[in-house]
Amino acid sequence: MTVHYHDVGEGEPVLFLHSYGPGTTAWITFHKTVGLLSQHFRCILMDLPNFSKTGPIVYREGVHALQARTAVALLDALGIARAHWVGNSQGGQSAMVAAITYPARVGSSAASNSSARSRSIDITSTSFAASGA
Repeated sequence: MTVHYHDVGEGEPVLFLHSYGPGTTAWITFHKTVGLLSQHFRCILMDLPNFSKTGPIVYREGVHALQARTAVALLDALGIARAHWVGNSQGGQSAMVAAITYPARVGSSAASNSSARSRSIDITSTSFAASGA
């Protein structure tokens, strides 16, 4: 699968995962934020599977698990062992799944407009610690 992304700035890597909706992309969701942050961080804005130029893909797993796994594969391809994760809506849920499934890959995580409960994993009673790299 081809994964489309924007890579802007230098510094510690921050991976951005966008929300759901027709025509949604990481750039559309986060473009107003990246300008300032890219002065201090390497900002990677990934289009999730089956959005924009990423995919298409048919999958047989939870959508958030697929998105987390795809994001980790992108980090692997870029040679990044650990990143800070920022997600909006479904991107936030996928970042939460990544923090539990791939804790060594998540330096920190921030989610907005996201529920802590999904069909594939319930993290409301799970505790974990993530520290900055």
